[in-house]
Amino acid sequence: MDLSYEEFKFDKINIESLSGKQKKEWKNLLIKLDNLNKQAERNIKPANCPLCGQEITSLCKSHSLPAFVLRGIAENGYVKSSKELLEIDPRKSKIGIKQAGVFYSICRECDSRYFQEYENSENLKSDFTPLMMAEIAMKCSLFYLHKRNKEKALLSLYRENNLPNILDENITDIDRNEYIEDFCYDKRQIIKNLNGYSLGYYQVLPYITPVACQIPIAMTVDLNNCLINDVLYGNPAYKIENCIICVYPLENQTIVALFSRSKSKRYRSFFKQLNKLDLATSLEKINYLIFKYSEDYFLSHLLDKKCLESLSAVAAESGFFINLGNKSRQQLYVENYCFTKSNQIPNLLGEEYGLKIEGRL
Repeated sequence: MDLSYEEFKFDKINIESLSGKQKKEWKNLLIKLDNLNKQAERNIKPANCPLCGQEITSLCKSHSLPAFVLRGIAENGYVKSSKELLEIDPRKSKIGIKQAGVFYSICRECDSRYFQEYENSENLKSDFTPLMMAEIAMKCSLFYLHKRNKEKALLSLYRENNLPNILDENITDIDRNEYIEDFCYDKRQIIKNLNGYSLGYYQVLPYITPVACQIPIAMTVDLNNCLINDVLYGNPAYKIENCIICVYPLENQTIVALFSRSKSKRYRSFFKQLNKLDLATSLEKINYLIFKYSEDYFLSHLLDKKCLESLSAVAAESGFFINLGNKSRQQLYVENYCFTKSNQIPNLLGEEYGLKIEGRL
């Protein structure tokens, strides 16, 4: 058995079947990967804050989701990450609130200044203003830019240590450039208090969902299988447009919202289609989008094994395309991302999955 296997997928390894020597090699490999991960973080530490431009003396410990949102689904201070569903690293599927979605990109002063509106649970309950949406979008831009920078650093470290390259360098560069553009756009919206974002869907649910997220996704088709983003087009001039999904479990309720840029026409039909559906069906479609398009969500430990296994089937498909063959790109998008399977997975946004947490009403 070669322990520097091609993909770091933990389902490829049966720990119990390993010999004593192999278990030791496996443990050493895991330690090496963890150390490289920490080294990558150190290598991408910015000298200056991208928001204020000042030299950073103390990086802020930012979170991709506000801590008060994660507390909504936490059990004894812990949440479940997507790593278990995606079979990446079950050691890190259980994570404390203080470490969930952590990244280091900006100074403390800017972190407290630029996200005041949306990192307030009372504001979220009343409405999503353009300023709040811009703040959310910029937090997403910073998080994913940090994520892509870290992947680039890991690519270099893997090569130096003769480890397999499991990341696509070209895709990483494309994504990184788009997130830089998004960050600049979002920063301008906040500083000038512009109306750069429009709310497409908003619901306040009277229960706590077992999933929390704040994710930009590039949808390929809408509910009628009409094109939204031609993600395989390949022309650098073609701009992929995102919509952002927010699921915020709070003390006794959950905020579900979707929005996009005000000038973006690609999502207008989808939002109209979504809002014409009854509540249960619209939540089912959004639930499908979360697990089909993203890997950056957090779950409650109260979900049972059967539920997680059902979600894994859809989560494992996310982001993969087979060869075009004789099919058009449109046909491929429909085959991979149409909503026909949305009712075949647990709808974690539905009331039937609402959490009953001791000490809450």
